[in-house]
Amino acid sequence: MPPVTTTGLYSGALFDGQECNYREYMWNGRNRMRVFDGVTYRLGGIVTPSGSITAAIGGAGANLSGTYFYYAVPVNSKHLIFGLENKSVKMGLPMGISGSVSPSGQKVQISGIPTHTDPQVDYWYIFRNKSGEYTTAIAPETQPFYYVGRVANGTATFDDPVASDDSLNDATLIDFRANYPLPFKHGFVYNDVLYGYGFDPITDGTATVNGTTTLIDFSGVLIPDGVVGCYFQKIGDATRYIITEVISSTQIQLDSAFVGTLSAGNYTIFLDESRLWNSNYRDYDAWGLATELRRNQTPVGGRGPLEKVTGHAVVNGAAYVFTLTKIYKLTSSGQSNFQPEKIKLIFDGIGSVGGRAVTVVEDVIYFCSAQGPYRYRPEQSQPEYIGQRLGTSWLDSLVNTEAMSGIVVQFSPKTNCVKSWCPDPDNTINNQAFVHDRNNETWWKEVDKHPLIGFNDYAADGRPSAFYAQGAFIVQDDEGTNDGLPTGCTPTGTLTGATTLSATDTTAAFTASSGLKERYVHFWRNGAFIGKRKITSNSGTVLNWTTALTPAPAVGDTYYIAPVSWAWKSKDYYIPGMSVQSRDAHPLYYNLPATAGLLISTNWSDGTARANPHKNRVEAKEQKPIPLDISGFTYALKIQSPVTNAAWGIRNLGLQIAPLGDDK
Repeated sequence: MPPVTTTGLYSGALFDGQECNYREYMWNGRNRMRVFDGVTYRLGGIVTPSGSITAAIGGAGANLSGTYFYYAVPVNSKHLIFGLENKSVKMGLPMGISGSVSPSGQKVQISGIPTHTDPQVDYWYIFRNKSGEYTTAIAPETQPFYYVGRVANGTATFDDPVASDDSLNDATLIDFRANYPLPFKHGFVYNDVLYGYGFDPITDGTATVNGTTTLIDFSGVLIPDGVVGCYFQKIGDATRYIITEVISSTQIQLDSAFVGTLSAGNYTIFLDESRLWNSNYRDYDAWGLATELRRNQTPVGGRGPLEKVTGHAVVNGAAYVFTLTKIYKLTSSGQSNFQPEKIKLIFDGIGSVGGRAVTVVEDVIYFCSAQGPYRYRPEQSQPEYIGQRLGTSWLDSLVNTEAMSGIVVQFSPKTNCVKSWCPDPDNTINNQAFVHDRNNETWWKEVDKHPLIGFNDYAADGRPSAFYAQGAFIVQDDEGTNDGLPTGCTPTGTLTGATTLSATDTTAAFTASSGLKERYVHFWRNGAFIGKRKITSNSGTVLNWTTALTPAPAVGDTYYIAPVSWAWKSKDYYIPGMSVQSRDAHPLYYNLPATAGLLISTNWSDGTARANPHKNRVEAKEQKPIPLDISGFTYALKIQSPVTNAAWGIRNLGLQIAPLGDDK
């Protein structure tokens, strides 16, 4: 089977996933689920074409007597469902039922079997009822249909070879639940059932009714292939329709004829985000008939934006489900029934901001709420707030509701730290991380990375590691001495030319053809950091960015590409009620990198923060004074460097100060 390509994926939709049964199940809230077995990709489930097959007297099969109806089911016969001995194929939903045929010692031939376009489909399985056991007064999916044979995909006819109803085996009944998954954004496996949640409504473009039929046409928007089973509704209308087929990117089919008219943009395609949707037991490709998905769903909370499911964690044999303001506990028997036994509210008032904002470390749940970072142990009565040392810096970051939903919480096994990647107040993408050190309960901040998705896996050397997706790259976190600098690329040098939007080093050998895109370049002058920019394109000697850097870098400045930079700042020191001037600074530090810069920052009486840059490297047994001529109300020491190559420390810091205007 050839691999499934990315053709037709919804623009801007991020993939999430769950590894189970030696496969990776992936979803993005728009397209059909993808399944990766380590070698090839396939689409989740099998879409069944619309229409029906035809049954008629004739052909070359066995002689039958009775009244029969037939179904054709598309099949991937090479798909094995782990742990199920008697089920070795993956089926789609049955194609429309044929009309009746009543042979009397005659043969029956099935025709009109279409050629399926999904490359994973290799056969069509044919099913029929036993004579006298089927009635049109009852829904077909509630009655038994039995396997009678198969034809290769691409063969349009089938001759029924089974003469006796007595030989039809109850173990080969048709499965009317074998539909492909809904297009949820996040999911998890719990007790051999795949649960999914999250969906961003589609309201773009224009929807119009195709005559008086079940067809809806679109313009100004491309409908993704995964919305089968979602609701279609006219805004302001109480009637919901279920999408049963995506005929093309501009046309869908509903479960019944649309009543009324549609005007431009007056529609929505959606799912109930306050519910968990679940697969069949041990079959993550089967999710129930599109028209009967209520059998495969679990209400979590109430309705409204605060009740939509926003996160999950599986710990100690139970699943925990989050909304924006609540935490629920989900328990299941692990049997083949669809519904969990119960879902119970365990805490009201704290929840998760998004589906990627929850992680589990050694049976402890870490998550980000709108109030800040929390952790929760199942034995606790309530979540524990752990952001006391952050002050208001966390809340200052949570100014954009849409940006909050993209926060990524990730565990780093190497450092035993939990990182909460979030945007600063001036951004809508993750550009900073509040890092919680589990060893000593301390915090710090990391910058210059933009994780969209974080996950944990094993590195090439077998060690558990943290990874994240950034732009077009997969990055292994907390490894190496640079942020993805390509092999052979010049890492640092001296500028021979510069503008506010570019930097040139004629002696450099950068990775050409924009090979440095998405990396940061840092600029230093006389031992002081002057700014950084994200590279948008480059040649072998020139780096470009799109937002002007002021002050501009200049000839003679030092640049560093993709450095693992760091900075440390002391607390503010002050004398209450006194404005002072500083004469000398007396820092005593050891092992400080030669590239480090020292800044004594002051808060001046006019309220502006200023810095006096110095480059000084004082060895452990030296304490050389640094002449200063600055004044203000508060003072702080800041040390920063574009590279990390040594463990360092401060033994002592002294400031010689005097009242402002006093020459003594």
